This record gives sequence, C-alpha cells and structure tokens, in this order.
Amino acid sequence: MQGEPKGRGHTVRSVVAAPSGKRLLVADYGQLELRLVAHLSDCPTMISILAQGGDIHSRTAYHMFEEVRQRVDEGQVALEGDSGGVVTVKDHFPELRKRAKTLNFALLYGKTAFSLAKDWDLSQGEASGIIDRWFQTFPEIEAWMKQLHQNADSSTGATAVTLLGRRRQLGRLTGRSFIERGRTQRVAGNTPVQGSAADVVLSAMVKVERSEVLRRLGYHLVLQIHDELLLEGPEENANEALAELVRLMEDPLPFKLRVPLKVNASHVQTWKEAEV
Repeated sequence: MQGEPKGRGHTVRSVVAAPSGKRLLVADYGQLELRLVAHLSDCPTMISILAQGGDIHSRTAYHMFEEVRQRVDEGQVALEGDSGGVVTVKDHFPELRKRAKTLNFALLYGKTAFSLAKDWDLSQGEASGIIDRWFQTFPEIEAWMKQLHQNADSSTGATAVTLLGRRRQLGRLTGRSFIERGRTQRVAGNTPVQGSAADVVLSAMVKVERSEVLRRLGYHLVLQIHDELLLEGPEENANEALAELVRLMEDPLPFKLRVPLKVNASHVQTWKEAEV
C-alpha cells in the first residue's frame, strides 16, 4: 500500500482495526531519509544532531542561524521540551525553524533557489543565501550531492546505487535539454536516498516475517505503508511483541549505520490511535 488519505472527512485509519481480543502493532521510522543521508555523506554535524534526538529542526536552526544559537547559548531560549518555563526555539523562532525544517527535506530532492523564493515570497538572492547557509552547516552533504551530480554529468553516464547495492542506470546528460538534465540530476540525488530507505524497510519486513519470536507470540504483518509497518496478534502478547518489532526494525541491515535508526511504535485497537 502506497499511502492513505488524511485530514477531515477521511476515516480510513479509523476503520483499520483489530478484532476483539487482538491488537495492532504500529511502527514507523523517524527521520529515516535524513538518517540515511547523514550516513551516506558521513556528515558529522547531521549525525550528531540525529544521535542527540529531540527536535531535529530546532537543532538545525541552532546550527544555521546565529541569532538562534546566541539566544540558546545565553539560556534565553531552549532547544526543545520543558525547560522550566524558558521559551523554546519552536515558539520563539517559528519562521527560522520552519525554514530549517523545509530545507532539511527539500534540498535532498532538488529544491532550487527559484522555487524556494516563490514559496517564501523572497528574492532569489535571499533564497540562495538561505540554501547556502544550510549547506555551510552540512558541508559534507553538499560535497556528497555535488559528487552525485558530477557522476550524472559524466560523458559515459552514471549509475545510482542504494545502500544494499541496488543500481539504477541514469544515462548521461550531455546533449539533453535543460529540463531533462535537471530531472536526471534529481534522480541522481533521490535514488540513493529513497532507494536506501526502501532497502531498510524491505530488510525490516524480511526480519519480521522470519522472526520466530513474533510467530510464537501470534503476530504477523498485515500492512506496510512507506516506512510504517502494521502487525496484528493476541492482545495478551502485545507488549512483548512490540519490543521485538522495535528491536528488528532498529537493526534491519547486515551492517551498522553511522547514525542509529529511530522507531516510533505503539500497540493500539485502531490504526488512527497511533497517529501523532
């Protein structure tokens, strides 16, 4: 399943429910694609932010914007959470945090200064400056992305490779139109990230399917949506099964990533109850 409608009027998640005496286990990955980018680019700043947990977008804003960093270092603003009445970055710098959040995801998928300026009603120069600031915060990611684009620009063409070695032939850009070159460059950057995310989820699904613990507890996979898994089984074994599911999803690959995977999980009666 690729996705489901959300928002008012849509009740799909409400009607996906466990029968009496059973529970649903609902688990998904937190910031999966960012964690993969941090690993693939070996970016110490992004790795550190993700390893610390907390509000990644506020922490990115802290690294990007001097005014945020100054207020936090002075103790006038807290990065996140309950800090004894001190206002948080999310509350005090909502626009700067929003910009950090947007760039955390959008730049990985080809967001340009032109489209950013249009979205935020900025001049193209202002938008370029914000993008430059993000890449200055994470220079290893910029270098990694440039290398991907250079590979795609090579006269012999290039192949995008995922975490587990799956390959996608890109062809070469020479002689193509501006639109075609832009699309191929986006694919060159997208494939290692999205393909590697698929590697992680599929590997986790295989482990879930082969788990003797989950089988003994009576739990089986019933649904997969992007990076989210749903299992169903006896209510009395829900806690034990949930712990096993999280363990499998946090360690799905035959090797360790540079940044740990984070899994958000709960056992519920209806799928909607797991929404955050």
